[in-house]
Amino acid sequence: MELAGTTKAITVSHHAWFTLAILSSTLLTVFFSETMLLPAIPEIIKDFNISYGTAAWIFSAYLIVAAVMTPVAGRLSDLYGKKKILLTLLIIYIAGLAAGGFADNISFLLATRLIQGVGLAAVPAAFSLVRDTFPPAKLAMAIGVFGSAYSAGSVVGLLAGASIIENFGWHATFLTIVPFAALVTLMIAKFVKKNGAGSIDYCQSFRKNLEQKTRIIFHRHQRRTRTFCYDNLISNCAYPYTDRCKL
Repeated sequence: MELAGTTKAITVSHHAWFTLAILSSTLLTVFFSETMLLPAIPEIIKDFNISYGTAAWIFSAYLIVAAVMTPVAGRLSDLYGKKKILLTLLIIYIAGLAAGGFADNISFLLATRLIQGVGLAAVPAAFSLVRDTFPPAKLAMAIGVFGSAYSAGSVVGLLAGASIIENFGWHATFLTIVPFAALVTLMIAKFVKKNGAGSIDYCQSFRKNLEQKTRIIFHRHQRRTRTFCYDNLISNCAYPYTDRCKL
């Protein structure tokens, strides 16, 4: 029976792999968007007549806000649900992307980058759902697939970004990614189960198993104690009748 339970525990459904593909698209979309912006830096410096030091804040402000928001998003996920927070962060990210496409000065562009930084916390939120969906035996493989989306998004983003900037201008780097991000958000809302629902709750299974074994050990010990007390009472041995032997 235990062997059958172990085999069942490491089985991963097709829906779990499909969920992984959708959640990995979150990481793919984010880094696709960010690397698309890299070739646009010289154009932004020229259009806004700013220094390289000021241009560095286009990425620095984004990353600082993302670093601050990551633990905050984690706490909110515990309170309100991981899927709900993930969808909220993606909507914020999409709003930041759309606003960035209409930036006409560096201050407005930096403001939109701050909004996008808040949305970047969707990546660890998506990773958390991946962990809930897969059993520990398959989690390493799932993390590998999820992490590979970073490389894929970076490579495709650089190639596509250069072409888009050359033909349509740097504003298009933000607007181009909006439909993809919206599609990923809709797919998460429709197909990803809430907080990994439907997957095996391994902590709960372990807790129930531990409680069951503890109960068995307790009952065995109780039976032995009762037998010991009865034997000593009947045989009128040197062991006195104490509270421990009361039945």
